[in-house]
Amino acid sequence: MSTLKTIPQTAKSIIGSKTAIAESLRNELNNIFIKPTKLSPWQTGLFTQSDSPDAGKRTLQPKYKPAVSNAIILCYLLGDSGKVRNLFHAQITGDRRDKLVAEYLALIKKRYELQYSEFFCLGIVQENLEPIMESLQCEKWNPLLDKLSSPFFTGNLHPIAWIYGEQIHWSDYHQKYDAALSLYEKGKLTEAKKILHELEAKAVIRLPVVSTLLRQLEFRLSEAESYFEYLQKNL
Repeated sequence: MSTLKTIPQTAKSIIGSKTAIAESLRNELNNIFIKPTKLSPWQTGLFTQSDSPDAGKRTLQPKYKPAVSNAIILCYLLGDSGKVRNLFHAQITGDRRDKLVAEYLALIKKRYELQYSEFFCLGIVQENLEPIMESLQCEKWNPLLDKLSSPFFTGNLHPIAWIYGEQIHWSDYHQKYDAALSLYEKGKLTEAKKILHELEAKAVIRLPVVSTLLRQLEFRLSEAESYFEYLQKNL
């Protein structure tokens, strides 16, 4: 049985989604790899059936799977599939490379500031972005073969399935988390725990920052309970 996959099928396997990837993401990937009408040599070279009349059904050469992973990451960080295609082209051909890399690195930093609540909730911190930005600056980085690291706390790209498929109220999530954190720091652990559990139930995507704070909270509650039991036995 053939293991060859189309671009959307490859994206689905990378993300680990149980359902088809969102149409918006599929359109972005198509815009990178099978547009414009006259494809560049690096685009046609990706496929095993480059002469297929249906561009969406062309099968990807397995060795180019990292290209799809990189495209997914950069679509999210840059917010524009056209810019990702331009970056791929510039990196491979050298055409306007330095100018575009500088422009897009600045854009990633700007989006980090503008979408802070979203990045914060997903555990995207500067330390996660640095190796990605270093790769973009490297002249030897091959966007078709050299896989970028994930910017997400989990280390995989699974959050993408939710980001492209749902309307997510990041600022609301962030505000509720901050309220729970404030209570936690004041020692009001039960109240903080209640808010965090409500947030977990409401959120359409797993929030790493919530899980981390809950673990810390449960540990403090457990410590307090153990100390109370100790006092009961020794007084």
